[in-house]
Amino acid sequence: MPALTKVTESNLVNSVINPLKAVFNTDTAIKEFTAGYGIADIVFPYNFLTGDNLLSRNPLDNYYALLAYLSFKGLEDKTREELYVEFDYLSQTKVNSLIRLLLNYGYIAERAKNVFTRTDDDSSNPIKKIIAVEAKLSDYKNGLIQARRYKYFADECYVALSKDFSENIPINQFVESNIGLIIYDVYKGEIDKILYPQQPNNLLDFRYNSFAKELILSKLNAKVF
Repeated sequence: MPALTKVTESNLVNSVINPLKAVFNTDTAIKEFTAGYGIADIVFPYNFLTGDNLLSRNPLDNYYALLAYLSFKGLEDKTREELYVEFDYLSQTKVNSLIRLLLNYGYIAERAKNVFTRTDDDSSNPIKKIIAVEAKLSDYKNGLIQARRYKYFADECYVALSKDFSENIPINQFVESNIGLIIYDVYKGEIDKILYPQQPNNLLDFRYNSFAKELILSKLNAKVF
């Protein structure tokens, strides 16, 4: 990666993407990504190559449709009325639209009138782990604040800082927050150092994590085969 001649957060983001693709073993990076908790500068699907991960389904990039699908346990039946009750914070019109979407995408089938069951199609997601990165030239404090928000949908979160401003960074704050630190040399155009998170992410929300994975596939324009 060529070194930067003018250092801004925007070109820091652009410059660090390819080196981090190599670190996280992926050919995919998405900028300005959100799954409901802040907007991450970059997300990477870890250990993921697009050519090896064709889908046999349409990604579920509607959050409430995903929740409706996840509400089916195994191959149990659910009636339309039961879905109305379970999602009583949504209008019945909205629930009906979610049912239609799941039917059209083949996630559920109508076994009898207004009785639905989950199909046995493989709905697993080839993305197993999401990495979120917040890039800052020097403001590690705001970087930490923002990266903490991403812990609800990303398996691992990092702050990327320019090496020029990395001296005297309180590493203990990153360790205590369980957030990784990436030191990037903007003049050499290479990663100088990486501190990885030391513990599993105990704030990770399965619903938002699942939704983020579906969104990534959707943004990749994943096609069924």
